[in-house]
Amino acid sequence: MVEKLVYIVGPTASGKTKISNNLAIHFNIPILSLDSMQIYKEMDIGTSKPSYDELKNIKYFGIDIIGIDFHYSAAQYIKYAKEVISKVSERLILIVGGTGLYYDGLTLGFSKIPPMDKRIRENLFNLYKENGIDFLYQKLCEVDNEYSQKIAKNDLKRIIRALEVYEITKKPFSFFHKEKDIEPLDLQNKKFGIYLPRKRLYNTIDKRVDLMFENGFIEEAEILYKKYINKDLPALKALGYFDLFEYFEGKISLEKAKENIKQKTRNYAKRQLTWFKRDNDIKWLILLNENEYDIAKNIKLDNFNEGKLKRKKNRLNFENIEFELKEFINSTKYYEFILENNVVEYLKNEIANFMKD
Repeated sequence: MVEKLVYIVGPTASGKTKISNNLAIHFNIPILSLDSMQIYKEMDIGTSKPSYDELKNIKYFGIDIIGIDFHYSAAQYIKYAKEVISKVSERLILIVGGTGLYYDGLTLGFSKIPPMDKRIRENLFNLYKENGIDFLYQKLCEVDNEYSQKIAKNDLKRIIRALEVYEITKKPFSFFHKEKDIEPLDLQNKKFGIYLPRKRLYNTIDKRVDLMFENGFIEEAEILYKKYINKDLPALKALGYFDLFEYFEGKISLEKAKENIKQKTRNYAKRQLTWFKRDNDIKWLILLNENEYDIAKNIKLDNFNEGKLKRKKNRLNFENIEFELKEFINSTKYYEFILENNVVEYLKNEIANFMKD
């Protein structure tokens, strides 16, 4: 019976999966995926699911639980997660991923938002096709400016869902985020966030996208493109697939599609960080190489006596790593500078002590 939870969250490509897999094997505990796209079957390469061997050797939940042509809400995920946690025999479970809405549902609770209305949704899709996504986003700003500021301007899935709820209830989507009808998980927990310095994170993202293409992402996307007529299915809005669909239709080149995927993934990583930094209970593990760690040690010593930090134009240069780290830790409550190669051992000790309490 699960008594305790350990969350490991953060931006895509920051190393969460590798870290958590090592921990799961060491402690012989399961992992609940906190990823809104890995829930879908058939989408393996594009969503960077754990490998076949990883799924074979580790007890994973939240992977391949629904077909692409089904709508799956955050409330359904919360219900699924609670069922998993109530049934597994281990005392502790790792909850790992980067979907902020799922995380909020588990840690803060969730409201009973009205279910999808097919007629209203079709009308909104028609408005999108006739007028474009900017038109829909502007409508959202008019009826729910608060929620519009939390999502990307090109996030069609969430824009349509928010407008749909408003049409049904005449209340803004943000209203339902404040009304908690579904209770959060009431178990002891520890929360860890993984932070990789920006330049190295973006390099990792670019390499991951290149590797996805080498491993057959184009072929996977082409199968889905031919199989599913409705390209507006929420699942097919996952990062990368839409851009390859545009390539298949001759709208952009393959190189442009690849570059778009890299840029959109970097933008998504930024939004994930912004989302998770709102939770002051997360302890951020800042993963550094030796040169970065030497700089970080001096940052800890100066105790931030520089007053308000001033932005620099080119923050991706290594010379500005000190500024980047200062900016990040000034926006968080709990953090730890850690040599990247030591993070698994650090978390082993943290979790072992947590299990003893």
